[in-house]
Amino acid sequence: MAEKCDREYILNAARILLTRCDGAFTKDEEGYDKFDAVTVRQILNPDIFGISELADEEVEYLREKLLRYTQQLGELGVDCGRLERPITNGSIIIRGTTEDGRSGRISVKWMNENLPDKEAR
Repeated sequence: MAEKCDREYILNAARILLTRCDGAFTKDEEGYDKFDAVTVRQILNPDIFGISELADEEVEYLREKLLRYTQQLGELGVDCGRLERPITNGSIIIRGTTEDGRSGRISVKWMNENLPDKEAR
């Protein structure tokens, strides 16, 4: 069985590609596309409640996104073969809006701590 990918390697690869990214304002084939630019920044920054800890499923979501950018990552010195090994089964990103109108990513940690009825999810 293939060895799992290292969480920090995934996070570092995502940060490295961000060095090329202008948020997809120009069509230069550099960095992430518009959707992924927003998503990656949301994952790498604290969620709307200030939680920066990432669950394996959130890191796996990021790893799956990175597989779309292997040519650029390779040019930046990332060993993309290491990104092919999943960190866990399944991936997720949760977005929402708080009662006071803040919107963005909601961490799995916050969901687990604040929504006790897991059957309702």
